[in-house]
Amino acid sequence: MFVSDVMNTILRVVLKIKYDVETIAQNQLQMDRTLTETVQAKDNENTSEELFEYDSLIPIGNEDQLDEFDTKLLHKHFRRNVVSNFAEYISL
Repeated sequence: MFVSDVMNTILRVVLKIKYDVETIAQNQLQMDRTLTETVQAKDNENTSEELFEYDSLIPIGNEDQLDEFDTKLLHKHFRRNVVSNFAEYISL
């Protein structure tokens, strides 16, 4: 009888841990989805602003404009936009 009580206690503890882990995993997935949606929404906002900035920086006429363009290239989304636009020009 003692062994079965110990086994039942262990089983309850293991099942509780399993439930807690599943709950944490579900919460983590929800937070990941929320974060992804937030980042994508922010990327969409930045992309539209960067399109305008990109068009206003080309053609580069002097060293100051080159420095400004170089600084903006440090931003991932701006750089991705520039590369994709240059790729379109090359494929024409």
